[in-house]
Amino acid sequence: MIVSCPACQAKFRYDESRFGNAESKHFKCAKCDAPFSVANPKLLARTPPMPISFGAEPTQPPSQEFGDLVGDASAAGSAGQSIARMNFEHQAPQTKGPCLVFLNGPNASMAFELTKPETLIGRGDGDIATMDPDTSGKHAIVVLMSDGTVWLTDLGSKNGTFTNGAAIDCPTRLQDRQEFSCGNASFMLRIF
Repeated sequence: MIVSCPACQAKFRYDESRFGNAESKHFKCAKCDAPFSVANPKLLARTPPMPISFGAEPTQPPSQEFGDLVGDASAAGSAGQSIARMNFEHQAPQTKGPCLVFLNGPNASMAFELTKPETLIGRGDGDIATMDPDTSGKHAIVVLMSDGTVWLTDLGSKNGTFTNGAAIDCPTRLQDRQEFSCGNASFMLRIF
């Protein structure tokens, strides 16, 4: 399928099979860096469409949490491809709390919900395994405080943990949509 960024309308290809059973995928636009989500088109195909009524408000809210996906094979140029156009203003989060969105690597565009007070990021160990050779075994820890704030701490990693272009050397508070990297693995914090 071809996915369209709702902010700048840039288009890129995405293999629909990577959705699996996930309800949606989180993306970061390669052109404008805007984060956005796309609903799984296979799950949307199972949901009967709502009737369109002009001039009147619908009596029930749409069953789709992420707005409308509109197939446009002529714009995509070949059969079997579709352009996903998102109504960005009506997007609802798929998680109930803070999550880390993978920005690259084998889990790119997937979100990991922070459900525990401490989440360990490591190369192959921990709660989040980056599978990145430049990430240490126990690289960094993300701490979810009782007041809802999220803190990032480097655990003495070889290649460092970076946010805003600078290495961190003490616990650092993360804000919504703030990016950080552990080795070559990059993440974005989302707080819903």
